[in-house]
Amino acid sequence: MEALYFITASGVCGHTEEWDCVDDDFDADGWLDHYGDRIGSGTAKLPSGSWIDLSQFATITKTR
Repeated sequence: MEALYFITASGVCGHTEEWDCVDDDFDADGWLDHYGDRIGSGTAKLPSGSWIDLSQFATITKTR
């Protein structure tokens, strides 16, 4: 299982995304490499298939 924690500027975890990377295009590092430059200003497709507005987050981490 992979997990990403989306952290707001105030340090609150605003979203957690967990998925089985065996059946997905990205593991956590790959997702961050592909979408990490959008933190603070863009949107990105989550492994679950939904979209997330990254403008509300200050950082994304693999560990809490």
